Amino acid sequence: MLITSDHGMNNDLSHGGILPEEREVPLFVIGGRFTHQECRIKQTELCGNVCQLLNLDHTKPYTQELLAL
Repeated sequence: MLITSDHGMNNDLSHGGILPEEREVPLFVIGGRFTHQECRIKQTELCGNVCQLLNLDHTKPYTQELLAL
């Protein structure tokens, strides 16, 4: 299971900007298919990570350090 958000939000309730609190989002992973080691994951790699978990052929970037495959 992967749990994340599409964007963050700053104290003014703005989102989609360039501030870290608007750009950085949490990612929680649950299950034996993950290494559970701390690593930085780009939001643009989420699709590739899901494809890897589903054993789909793809050319998307993914985070090898996240996956226990």
